[in-house]
Amino acid sequence: MEKCILEIISKSDPDLVSSAASKIVSNECQNMCKRGSGSILQEKSYNSIFKFTWDDFNKEIQIKAPNTLKIISSMISDTVVQPKEKKYLHIMQSVALALHGRSEQMSCLQYQIGFILLHGACKQRVSFNFKIYCLGHTNL
Repeated sequence: MEKCILEIISKSDPDLVSSAASKIVSNECQNMCKRGSGSILQEKSYNSIFKFTWDDFNKEIQIKAPNTLKIISSMISDTVVQPKEKKYLHIMQSVALALHGRSEQMSCLQYQIGFILLHGACKQRVSFNFKIYCLGHTNL
């Protein structure tokens, strides 16, 4: 019955449904981004950066922000995405980037990218930008 009602409302007033969904996603993301929430993306120690896995991040999202995961996944694929697929990484990176946009504390992925670029082939330019980025972060 509820699904039928939602289907009717989504066809007649999709803005109402998307507004309600955005509130749900906003609450999930707000709770994940709170200081001390224990999110994987808040961990910036050497060990946590080098032990980071997409599977652990995915498990965290499934528990703390399942509706956010559903919405981001639906943007990238119409079918269920398996962890071995390229689209899986796009989903995980999109969620991580969005959470970093909400809170600078959620920056583990940005540290990893900066570290890879700093020690990769793009040393000069990225090194300068990465150092500027790190000035505001004392945990690196």
